[in-house]
Parts: sequence; structure tokens; C-alpha cells
Amino acid sequence: MIEDLELTIRDVGLDHLSEFALMRIFASVVGHRLTAGTGNVPTEVTDKKGNHLYAGYYYTHLEIPPTRLLSSFTLWQQLSAGAELESFQNMVLAARAALGAKGEVPDDPSRWPALPLPRLSGGLMFWVDNDADDRQVTTPLPELVGEFPPLARQPQTLDTFREVRKTGSIDRTFGSQFAAAQPIEYPVLAGRDVPVGPGKHHALQFATFIQMFEHAERTLLTRGVWPRFPVALADSRTLLERETYYFANCPADDVALIDIRGRVDPCAANLHGPQPRLVSCGVLSFVAEIFSAQSGALLAATRATQLLAIPTAHQGLIRDAERQIATLAG
Repeated sequence: MIEDLELTIRDVGLDHLSEFALMRIFASVVGHRLTAGTGNVPTEVTDKKGNHLYAGYYYTHLEIPPTRLLSSFTLWQQLSAGAELESFQNMVLAARAALGAKGEVPDDPSRWPALPLPRLSGGLMFWVDNDADDRQVTTPLPELVGEFPPLARQPQTLDTFREVRKTGSIDRTFGSQFAAAQPIEYPVLAGRDVPVGPGKHHALQFATFIQMFEHAERTLLTRGVWPRFPVALADSRTLLERETYYFANCPADDVALIDIRGRVDPCAANLHGPQPRLVSCGVLSFVAEIFSAQSGALLAATRATQLLAIPTAHQGLIRDAERQIATLAG
């Protein structure tokens, strides 16, 4: 499925495309693919018992080619987004999505990885939409969802999901250079992070966890490491890759506690490609987990890679980046 769209103020404010906005765009086009050809929408999907279901992500993997940074997608730009789903036993879905300029995303999803396009891989399961602590996985009525190519075997990401939940980290061997002395707090607020009103059972949208991780990454750089990253340098980060697993949720008025480690390494000055107005100054890597302050439960775990991409006119920031890498990377 290919959809045309326009980046509007609703998506990006007055800025360029962000990671959070990209995840919501991908979630929307995947949602449309979920019920394509049925005449209904995802919130109308039920199982044979009449339970309302939602297709919740347990895994996402976002990849941004360094030659196609998110800053290249700007307000009012005409774009195309593609999505495809495959099904394992009508319960687990493997999702793929891609974004490009209008007409740039081919109909054949097998061609997407070879193109310089932002891409998403994801894993979803159908959950009963209620407020029970122990979420129940089930299968939807087949007539309420689209037709998906079948998967011959269970996605490997489910095995990794179980392993990360067991060990508590997406990468226990990560070679960090700096870390938060104590978990970074993110208050979960009704209206901002969690829907307001009755019947809003599954609380945080998966993309909101990405905002939490991004908050922790910025906080770690600007407050949790010495020497601190200048704020303008920390804000020069742009995503290259993020792999995330989602385990549980939390309600409004809870506090997310984010344990985070990081490192920074040098890179080629032209890693971003032939864009003469930018300099690639270094690559940041993070590993982090989110826990609920109320319950202590592991909510999500991530591994992210970001590029310090600085305009050539900002020579002071380039020197700042060189100094931080020399100090922290040794």
C-alpha cells in the first residue's frame, strides 16, 4: 500500500521531520494497511468473542540513511509512504514501511531496503483492548482485517523480545563511555502522554516511548556527562537507527525512570554524503531501558545511533564536537 501525504504543521510544527513524527506517520499507514479492503478502521477490529482488539507493537526498528537525514523532509513537502504486513498464524504481524518524496516509494516492498529511504521494520500482536494487568493476545475475525502474505515461521524478533525481557537490556555488552548516575525521570502526564477520558486502556502510544528515550539522551548529554555537551551541540544530533522493544505500559501520574548509557566515536566528515553545508562530526550510541516508578516493571528497551551533523557555518560547534570526542573517546 502506498499513500501520498503532505508534511503539515500538524506533523512537524514549523520544523522539519522528527523521529517522533516519522513514527506516527508510519503507524498511520501501517494502520490503514491493517484493514485495507474491509471498509472498516482498526478500532473496529474484534475477535470471535466480540472483544475489541488493537494491534500493538512489541518491536520497532527505524533506519535512516545518513545520505537522507530527517532534516531533508521539510514542512509542506509532498511525500509518499508505503506499508506492507505479513502474518504468522493470524496473530503476529511483521510490518515494513518506507517514506520518500512523492512517487519515490515503489509498490514492491522488497525494493525498499536498496533505496536511500527512511524505513521501519516492526512486529505487532493483537491484544484485547481492556485495562487488565495481564494483557491477552488473541486473533481477530479474518473478515475485519486485510489479507496478508503468510510467514512460514515465527519472526525472530519474538525470540529477541523474550531474551531482552529476561535479561533486562537490549545490549548487555555495550561499551559505554558515560552513563546517568541515576535514572532520568519523565513524568507521565494525562493529555500530553496518555489519552484523557474513560475507555483509554492502553495508555502510552508506542511512539511516546521514543520521546522518553530522546528526552533521556538529551538530558544525559547536557547534564549527566562531564564535560557537558553544549546544548546546541546536543541538538545537532539526528537519528540514524533505533531498535526498540516494548513490554508494558504505564498510566498517567506514573513516572518513567530511564536508565541510560552512551558513547561517542569519530566518523568520516562526509558520512552524510555530498552535502557541502554539513559536517559529520561524530556518531553517538545509546542503550537505555524504561521502568515504571509505581510498579517497577520494565516498560521498554532501546538501542540508538545518532549522527552529529553540524552546519559548516557553525565552526565553534564543530570545535566543540572535536573536543568532546577527544575527551570522551580518549
